[in-house]
Amino acid sequence: MPNAFVAIMRSPTSAVPNTYSDANGAYAIGGVESGLKIVEARQWRYQTVDREVNVDGATPVNFAMQLLPQVTFSGVVSDADSGAPIPGATVTFLDSPGARDNAGLTAVSDSTGRYRFEKVYTANSNFSVSAGGYQEWRNGLHVFGDTVLDFQLRRVQPPQTFTGTIGGPPETWTCTTKVPVGRGQLVDAPCRDFPFTTRRTGSADVTLTWTGSATMQVQLLSSRGNPEGSPTPGTGNRIDLRASYLPGGDHLIRVTNALPGFPPTSFTVILSYRD
Repeated sequence: MPNAFVAIMRSPTSAVPNTYSDANGAYAIGGVESGLKIVEARQWRYQTVDREVNVDGATPVNFAMQLLPQVTFSGVVSDADSGAPIPGATVTFLDSPGARDNAGLTAVSDSTGRYRFEKVYTANSNFSVSAGGYQEWRNGLHVFGDTVLDFQLRRVQPPQTFTGTIGGPPETWTCTTKVPVGRGQLVDAPCRDFPFTTRRTGSADVTLTWTGSATMQVQLLSSRGNPEGSPTPGTGNRIDLRASYLPGGDHLIRVTNALPGFPPTSFTVILSYRD
């Protein structure tokens, strides 16, 4: 067996020194002190073998490795909100460190949303589930035996677009907020609020673009009145804001014209929300 990993296990997380077997399955680790050692052999899609051996520099330590058992892995892919089956969903085992034994295996759900793998190795596995118009679902688990695992996917929510004009004489302002003008001073500035509701915790991206030379700001405010995410520096007439944790509930996007004089400024806000 070529390219098998062989190591002296000093602890469960320390596999040093180590080596790989050659084309003939032979390996050698030099510079090992004599005495009792745990020697481990690993190979993709084979059961790991640990042996306690008395290293004496003369007695070979051979390993006979067995393939991992193979089991079935099946389930149903459905819509998380309606419960309807999703035909044509793809379930794929991913190639990732520590979970490579089933990498590349793929199944597609049928008209009833059912998918099935006939031969999956009993091993750590990471996989994804995807379907057109739905958010990708990823997770990992150790497959021990025949497994039935259902997946519920949520539809991709299309971006929401808000437009408006902000600034001008105070009687046209729909709301006001405080903005700093230097030396610790705050002044009232015009703002526009756009409410939206999220059903569950997730993340959101907000892009603000505007015309003219105004100095604009954008915030996400939760129902608790707390900002959810900080604006990154704008480039030209654009600001991108990301909230990596947005609780479910009612929220506001607040756009502020922060330039002294508050010239009327047209703007567009695009909200992209992800579970």
